Amino acid sequence: MAAHTLKMTASVQFIRKLLGKSSCATSNLLNTGHKTQKNTTDYKTIRNKDGKSHKRNVVQFQDKTTEQYIRKSVILRRKENETFGFDIQTSSVERSISAEQDLGSCVCCVKENSLAESSGLMTGDVIVTVNSVYIAGFTHQQIKDLVQKSSTLMMEIVRGATEKQRQLLSKLYLLQQQFTEKCEELQTLIAEEVRLTGGAVENIQKLNVLPAGSSADLC
Repeated sequence: MAAHTLKMTASVQFIRKLLGKSSCATSNLLNTGHKTQKNTTDYKTIRNKDGKSHKRNVVQFQDKTTEQYIRKSVILRRKENETFGFDIQTSSVERSISAEQDLGSCVCCVKENSLAESSGLMTGDVIVTVNSVYIAGFTHQQIKDLVQKSSTLMMEIVRGATEKQRQLLSKLYLLQQQFTEKCEELQTLIAEEVRLTGGAVENIQKLNVLPAGSSADLC
């Protein structure tokens, strides 16, 4: 029983560690790519009415934003029982990326040699429409249903993620996969503990495998 308890404690600690990393990756993802300004100080020589000259500080603002957001359409056609080969991430955290669209659902993973890859879909692409349906405000499940019920998928996306943002998104996706696996492992340990102590296994509530407001699924 002592070994069982130690194993459960280790799983809980690992899950907490993953949650911390996931939170950090999410924060970095949302902060990366924000429009920033750099202040530079220059000196300008001016003359007074009496003819004397002196230097005055002149503060200049330089916009460091260089990324251009591109809106484009992608079309994927699949055969029966074939997947499109990409995962979507839906987050309740809003971050303006353009005048038209907030981050709601985006591509978090594109499988190699998949339909998604051959169509040009990229990690970080923000999904605007699915088969001409604007998905702003849709839940993750609603978007997933729209995608999975289609044999021909037409999506309008906004592209503008930097390479660092793509790396952070991929890291977040991997952390969430590990988090899911560890939650399932912990669920098994809890069920085993209940069985050993004579409790009812069926009364155990299933753990939330992803942080609130965030989910990812294969399409």
